[in-house]
Amino acid sequence: MGIYSLKGLQARLEPLGADNWVLCSSLLESEDLTRASLLYPIDFNLTFSADGLRRMALEPVAGQTSRLYLIRDKEGAVYGITGITDIDWVQRRGLLLLLMGESALREKRSYEPLKLLLIRALREWDFRRVVIPVFLAETQTVTVLKGFGFQQEGVLRKHVFFKGESFDVGVFGILKSEFHHVEV
Repeated sequence: MGIYSLKGLQARLEPLGADNWVLCSSLLESEDLTRASLLYPIDFNLTFSADGLRRMALEPVAGQTSRLYLIRDKEGAVYGITGITDIDWVQRRGLLLLLMGESALREKRSYEPLKLLLIRALREWDFRRVVIPVFLAETQTVTVLKGFGFQQEGVLRKHVFFKGESFDVGVFGILKSEFHHVEV
């Protein structure tokens, strides 16, 4: 159940740790991932900080409850962070995380990293389910998730209050048996 690089045709997921934290830091400084990203756990995004992410990535016990990866393109440039957080190894489930910059989202570069991560979680780590809460207003996010087989499991009405406005949050989940992807 090791944590090692995952390679696709267009993207590579590299375990986030002390040896590549400088790359992650420069990405966080150059792009506001919390404003640009559409796919992320809502609670993580609202409390997001570079220090919090650093603790998750670098503390020895963090590897037991979080598996985080830098997303790199085929030339090696870093353009996002993905992983599974809040891992429950007994129940075989976790919370999906994807943070990407605006340009990467515009170029629709989330598909392959998500595919690689879900294959790892649902097949190799033998997770039973993966969940992610998202703003329901983000229809692109919902479309991407449904494309992988995620189903809406519920709505948390007016769950997030931000800048004077309340937002509904949809809880999306996928069971191991429901996962499907299209080769690109």
